[in-house]
Amino acid sequence: MDKFWEISGKYQKSHQPDVDAAWRKFEDRIKAEQKGKVVPMGRRALPYAAAVLILVAFVFLLQNNFLGNRTEMFYATTNQETKQIELPDGSIVTLNENSTLKVSVDFGTANRSVTLSGEAFFDVTRNENQPFIISADHIKVEVLGTSFNVRDYADEKEAEVEVKSGKVKVSPPNQSKGVLLEKGDLALLDLNAKMLEKKPGEGYNVGGWMEKQLVFIDAPVAQIFEDIQRIYKVNFITDNTNIINCSFDTDFKGEDLSTVFEILEIAFHCKFKQLNASTYEVVGGQCNQE
Repeated sequence: MDKFWEISGKYQKSHQPDVDAAWRKFEDRIKAEQKGKVVPMGRRALPYAAAVLILVAFVFLLQNNFLGNRTEMFYATTNQETKQIELPDGSIVTLNENSTLKVSVDFGTANRSVTLSGEAFFDVTRNENQPFIISADHIKVEVLGTSFNVRDYADEKEAEVEVKSGKVKVSPPNQSKGVLLEKGDLALLDLNAKMLEKKPGEGYNVGGWMEKQLVFIDAPVAQIFEDIQRIYKVNFITDNTNIINCSFDTDFKGEDLSTVFEILEIAFHCKFKQLNASTYEVVGGQCNQE
């Protein structure tokens, strides 16, 4: 028995099969067989036809289960992000941060309706036969073709629409009665009092958040502070009613916040004291004496 194991062990060590050679031999044999064999065209096409049918079926199922059942397109922005969207009718929507826009898949054919949560600037292509309708959380806007800004965040106390060009109709949801706005007009909806108010304005800063561009012509400081707070995401605290009632001509074109503060400090002899990451106390200040 010991002799047997010795012999078999030697055999296993000495016998090393050439796998590559065996594979080449197998391939040569297959090729030789195929040389003399004639396969009808129909039979040769069957595997390809089956593959095409499977692909077509897959695409059909994909369209019906995913695309066919989809009723709207969804766009969203996160914190400190903006997004520009071109709609099928050529209208341009610029979403501000933390906002969403829903657009029906048949937009431009059956309707021109969108749903907004947050803030967006709309530059709407004119269409006399099909109004452009925006449904927000608390307001409804209807236009034929114009440019305007809509702000309606769920956590704010007011919703607003401000017009840059053209005419805009604004109303609370499910109400036909509303206000008609023209260039520079502002509509404010107090969400607590449920009151919709129209205010006249110049319209200089409609959509100013897109490029941080603000223009003020004989504007009260209260308005200047309000626009700066909104664009730069800060809060001002002041008990100096004198400075709040001052008026000022200036413009800001993409300046950082420190530059804005420098300009206001020189103009009104005040100081901006930082209390936390986003809150500043306005210390002192007086109106310019001409």
